Amino acid sequence: MNDKSSNYNNTINTVNDVIKVLNEIPSRFYSLTDHFFHDGAIIGGEGLKKLERRFMIEFSIQFERLFKNKGYYQKSEYDFEIPKKFMFSDNANISIRNTFEKLNSRFSRDVNMLKYFTTEPDFLVHAGQSVTNEESQKLIIEAKLNPNSNKGEIFKDIFHTFIYSNQYNFKCSIMLLVHINEKRWLNTFEEYIDKKYYQGELDNTKKIFVIFKASYEDKALAYNLFDLLSPPICPKCHKKMVKRIAKNGKNAGNIFWGCSLFPKCKETKSVN
Repeated sequence: MNDKSSNYNNTINTVNDVIKVLNEIPSRFYSLTDHFFHDGAIIGGEGLKKLERRFMIEFSIQFERLFKNKGYYQKSEYDFEIPKKFMFSDNANISIRNTFEKLNSRFSRDVNMLKYFTTEPDFLVHAGQSVTNEESQKLIIEAKLNPNSNKGEIFKDIFHTFIYSNQYNFKCSIMLLVHINEKRWLNTFEEYIDKKYYQGELDNTKKIFVIFKASYEDKALAYNLFDLLSPPICPKCHKKMVKRIAKNGKNAGNIFWGCSLFPKCKETKSVN
């Protein structure tokens, strides 16, 4: 087995490990008594940060309980909200800087992008703050539990995840989305890509996953970003497929792959 195949298998195994941990978190950590849902909105929003922090602390506890003796994670630190500072010199990545400036200009009223530029990832498994080689950077997670997160927050998390994977060499980067509407998030991700914001190297997206868990009762669903960004070949006419959004019917709002020769060829394929 070559190094690329081994690394990809390790990444898939890590995603499965994260899902195992999610299945161990008791139902009480998915909600708080001081906020509730009403007409599709959350009442008592101040509790949401506490909900997210409480959930990820339990995630960290369960992760260490399940995997502290697993060889792949040994000699690593299990960190929770450790600052990662993005320092930019005269040799700064211009694409990252441009995306930051665009997002800051567009969403400054909703999200303090300057504050988030020195960001705090929600969970890390690595060899320490000063170690940046890929073998030592196992896993990093950005988590969201607020179903009403604004577009600026979603864009910020996508942006940061691309930076983690490209600039810090993490073997597996995950956006963990609990209570988040899958269709809405995928549509927002599509907009982020269409705006040509920072994405880094396409090959690195093989190491990035988004995991949805609609509620305690629902199964976790995992998407690989490389699969979302790399168009498949139409099985009928062998032309490239393009991502489309269903506008009518029971699947309205869903993202799917459609043949680029449409309407001559009406072949479709699910994105997952």
